[in-house]
Amino acid sequence: GDRIVNLRQKTFAYARQAARTTAVLMAGTLSATLLAGCGSTGTTKASNDVGSPSASSSPSLSADPQAAVKASILATYRGFWDTQIQAYAQASTKGVQMEKFMRGQADGAVRQTVDAYAKQHLVMRGRPQLSPRVTALNMNAKTPTATITDCVDTTNYITYNSDTGKPAATDHQYRHPWTVQAQLLGTQWWITQAVLDRSRSC
Repeated sequence: GDRIVNLRQKTFAYARQAARTTAVLMAGTLSATLLAGCGSTGTTKASNDVGSPSASSSPSLSADPQAAVKASILATYRGFWDTQIQAYAQASTKGVQMEKFMRGQADGAVRQTVDAYAKQHLVMRGRPQLSPRVTALNMNAKTPTATITDCVDTTNYITYNSDTGKPAATDHQYRHPWTVQAQLLGTQWWITQAVLDRSRSC
């Protein structure tokens, strides 16, 4: 009888010890899991933080370092077209500030065209649609230069007879490529040459 009681006591003692050991192990495992979860959440939050260096201060690899220069060139090009439109609308260069945007061949070609329109009693109405791009830029030359390519759509830029107010009987082809040269003189870009290719459309 005593031996049975002793065996039962030892068995209960082993069971209590095993239970305590299991509880400790489970508690340790749970703590490690919770710590790992907190670490994971913290890392995710930091990587998405807009204030982190990787999210805010890294420059875009696709940024064009010459973007500001190209924007200035294209602004001059659009000014060049605005003065042409004004001159052709009245078949005169009177009051048109052509000297602000063009020189050389470009200036001469516009004046020659305006004179021809005046003699034929023609004017241009509407506006062309432009889509220019700076396709070459040499800032290292003694006189920096740029090339602009454009496909000028004159669908809504029509020649009229200034006497009758009716569209002129001319062949109207709508889209042609232009190749334009610009030069930087001092701090100002100027359009110096503009060549229209009537042999092909774009």
